[in-house]
Amino acid sequence: MQKRRGFTLIEVIVALGIFMIVLLALLSSYYSYYNSIKQMTYKAIGQNLAELLLEDVRSLPVDIVDDLLKSGQYPEEPPKGYWERYINSSAIPGCYEPSETPDPNIPDAIPFPADTTPGDNTKYDSGEIDSSYRLQKVASVFGVEESSTIPQYLLVGLPSNIVITPVYYSEDNTFFYTILLNKEIFPYYKRRVVIEDLTPGVNDPRLKIYRIAVTILWNNGQQSITVTGEKSFRQ
Repeated sequence: MQKRRGFTLIEVIVALGIFMIVLLALLSSYYSYYNSIKQMTYKAIGQNLAELLLEDVRSLPVDIVDDLLKSGQYPEEPPKGYWERYINSSAIPGCYEPSETPDPNIPDAIPFPADTTPGDNTKYDSGEIDSSYRLQKVASVFGVEESSTIPQYLLVGLPSNIVITPVYYSEDNTFFYTILLNKEIFPYYKRRVVIEDLTPGVNDPRLKIYRIAVTILWNNGQQSITVTGEKSFRQ
């Protein structure tokens, strides 16, 4: 039989080296592709959140938009004009109560950031706010009224992204609930709403025009997307 030469050690090492170079290049390309897809997903979510919030603000009546420019806050009950903050209730264990000096240890389900600074009545800036949505002063939850406790059997099956917390109002001895939505769905996004009065010299609300800019931020504020629109009496 005719003798055939095999691969030498040097040839095997060179072949392995070339293979590793190609493999690393493929892995790097895959990682770059995966990271690009991930960033596009984050941006798409931010775009959708921004557009939804913009439409929410544009749907507000003109008089409420005007109240916001006069040191109000959105989203919030318009007559209050500030974020309600809480502290642990000394009278009712497991509850919270309104306070001007909120407890920093209160869970994130309760505090609202006091981030609106009164301006010159021509611009409203909400500051960066957690993307979770809160419903305040809910009188009844699953049929439970005026109670500091929610029966455990009523919470079975409740999605983890919904947090319900009782709040005690000592001035009239009543209970309400704060409901936090989307706590885990969009936990890394923040939102910011800026409203500018484009017609500061006009008093007739039917002739007022406002510019609304909604910014959604993620990746610790390093990335963001902003959508804008206008609000008037006819829009």
